[in-house]
Amino acid sequence: MNLRGLRPAFDAAAVTRFCLRSHDVARSVDFLRKVFAKPSIGALANGAQAFLFGHTVLEIRPIAGMQNPGLERIGVGIHGVTLKQARRILEQRGIQPHGSKDEVLFRDPDGNELQLIAL
Repeated sequence: MNLRGLRPAFDAAAVTRFCLRSHDVARSVDFLRKVFAKPSIGALANGAQAFLFGHTVLEIRPIAGMQNPGLERIGVGIHGVTLKQARRILEQRGIQPHGSKDEVLFRDPDGNELQLIAL
């Protein structure tokens, strides 16, 4: 896929979310509370926990299967398009989005997962 010469597809406004994988979510949550003195904003599906740092959510998720700890996903807030439009734009550029109708996920050439969040 050669994207050279194409105008950027989206107006990226902010990194709005980071999702990290952890062997022990409770241990990671305790560590983050000690370092940042921030309470978690709550439990999420599948045993995940979330923290709010300004306008950015840091989500800690349990490791599934043979995954390694580390970065799972980065969420990028975009202006001027709906998620449906974003999905279509990615497809037009040869990038295969996935996820539910309420989220647009895709992978970069190294396999890192990104999430588009309409602002």
